[in-house]
Amino acid sequence: MDRSELLTLVFTDLVGSTALKRERGDQVAGALIGRHRDLVSSLTAGTGARIIDWAGDGCFLTFDAPSAAVSFALALQDAHACDTELPHVRIGIHLGEVTVVGTRVEGLAVDLAARVSSLASPGQILLSGPAFDSARQRLRSDAAGQPIAWRAHGPYLLKGNDKAVEICEAGREGLSPLSAPPDSEKARRSATEAQEETLGWRPAVGLHIPSRANWVLDQPLGEGGFGEVWLAAHEKTHARRVFKFCFEPERISGLRREVVLFRLLRETLGARPDIAQIVDWQFDSAPYFIESEYTEGGDLRAWA
Repeated sequence: MDRSELLTLVFTDLVGSTALKRERGDQVAGALIGRHRDLVSSLTAGTGARIIDWAGDGCFLTFDAPSAAVSFALALQDAHACDTELPHVRIGIHLGEVTVVGTRVEGLAVDLAARVSSLASPGQILLSGPAFDSARQRLRSDAAGQPIAWRAHGPYLLKGNDKAVEICEAGREGLSPLSAPPDSEKARRSATEAQEETLGWRPAVGLHIPSRANWVLDQPLGEGGFGEVWLAAHEKTHARRVFKFCFEPERISGLRREVVLFRLLRETLGARPDIAQIVDWQFDSAPYFIESEYTEGGDLRAWA
């Protein structure tokens, strides 16, 4: 019986496999592709992932959660980096609703996942926006050896899609491209000049905050049209602060107004325990944020 599911879809593809066969012969190339397949199989064993299809040197598989898919993708990239004989692998990840028919997975989301993969450069892991946002809020960036870097590259118009798709990246500093995919016949970047100012670095669990030494993000507290609110802890003093990041260019002025309003209230009313104190702010360059004191006790919803 057919059923609909929300799944994380992953496509892997070996870069330059045709040239590899031409230069080293079918037998050697086949053995290397076989090693790649063994890596994929071993890294997915016991994770709940499903290998849906092998297509030449590529693989289509699904995960229940984007964080599990990113963990797999990073482990696969690391394994390829350690085995210098293996060609580079590129990976695309998308979170979408699909139709499951027996062992097959079908739907427009599958086509979109394949498109995301096709945009990636050698050694690059690209994600659509929803998969990216879900994974970085759950996967600790400092839990897998070298820290994970998270980058937003902006909206892309993909061939066959009416709406732009947010393209993002997870990778390693110094190892992954961490750069926006170039335009091609299949995709064109559509970020505005204003959006360019707020693209790039994104917060994630375990990440250090740029321009704020020793402050490490601990957990997300909320989000809205302006951006995201995170709780951070100081590595040495263990003090905790709240950071409100702004990723929407048209909302930066609103963030500045918050600071002005707070200073006006402080000058008028003085220091008050019922008004969260703004400690610092960053408006000169991205990421733009306000840093506030943290008061334990949770939000009103948690209290109720």
